[in-house]
Amino acid sequence: MPQTRAGHSVAIDLLKGVTTLFVILIHCKLVEGTFVHEHVIDHAVNLFLVLFGLTAELWWSRRDGGPVAAAWGDWYRARLLRLMPGIAASAGLWWAVALTLRPEARRGLGWLDFIASLVGYSPWRGITWFVTLILLWVLVFPIVRWVAARLGFVATIACAAYVSVLCIWDSLDIMAVAQHWIGRDADGGFYFGIFLPWSSWLVMCGWLLARTTRGKVPAGILGATVAAALWAAAVAAIPATRGPAEDVIGGALRVRILTTVADSPLALLLLYLMSLCEKWPRAIAPLVRLGGASWGVYLGQALLHDCVHMFGAWPETRGWPLRLAYGVFLLGGSLALTHAGAWLRTRWRTS
Repeated sequence: MPQTRAGHSVAIDLLKGVTTLFVILIHCKLVEGTFVHEHVIDHAVNLFLVLFGLTAELWWSRRDGGPVAAAWGDWYRARLLRLMPGIAASAGLWWAVALTLRPEARRGLGWLDFIASLVGYSPWRGITWFVTLILLWVLVFPIVRWVAARLGFVATIACAAYVSVLCIWDSLDIMAVAQHWIGRDADGGFYFGIFLPWSSWLVMCGWLLARTTRGKVPAGILGATVAAALWAAAVAAIPATRGPAEDVIGGALRVRILTTVADSPLALLLLYLMSLCEKWPRAIAPLVRLGGASWGVYLGQALLHDCVHMFGAWPETRGWPLRLAYGVFLLGGSLALTHAGAWLRTRWRTS
């Protein structure tokens, strides 16, 4: 099976590229309201979390048997050197725009907020919560992995499922307490909610997939068929799970639990479909490269999205031609920012 420079299947980077496009489609709302958007595209974050668990465990599995302290040091060094420059640059550019062109955007924000944004915490920027969540998983994954190795597969997945269900079901109460405790607005309460391990099921399913396949996407049709059946059953069960019309909040929470659980077989199904595309390397090469640059592209499109809104424009609410143009702008602009950042890092290392 072909592999990327990171040492894992091309299908993984291909799915990262496809999921990155999903993020762009979510923010430009090009196909919002369609079946594919509601049940596949809009689950991009959950797919990324499964892929995080998968690739993180593959990284660690290649270092099993070596010095433990060195592996932990390499993990934090490699991840933080890869993630933090982009976070700091994105935050710095946002502040530059806010300070020079839109002072009202920083109203109520101070030096502590500026420093926090440089290390990945910006609750006033609506779509950067995923950045905070990934940083949290980077920090705790070695510990979670150590615990999982002692619990075993079954107990680990059972605990992850229980924790995820509990956190999602009680999420509104937890965020309400957070808002009262930290004395901030709804964004602050929401951000407190993401610190909870609601995503444990997704990340640990990725971990399990890596442990059982060592990064080789199952070639047989059986695994894909089972995954497709589980996902389809979950989608079909959504109306019944939502329950009576008067139970809006409870229904929404039940549906979120169901779809979170179902996103793991969805990820497995998509990985299998991506593996089928490996026979056309030239056709998939752009998406594979996009997957390799997914972190920079996410940060870039988040910055552009925020800046567009900062100037009072909401192109994603207009007709489909403008939505399409906006999606192209987000993708093209984020790629340009990513390449500019890579060029600057190369110059800095060689200077």
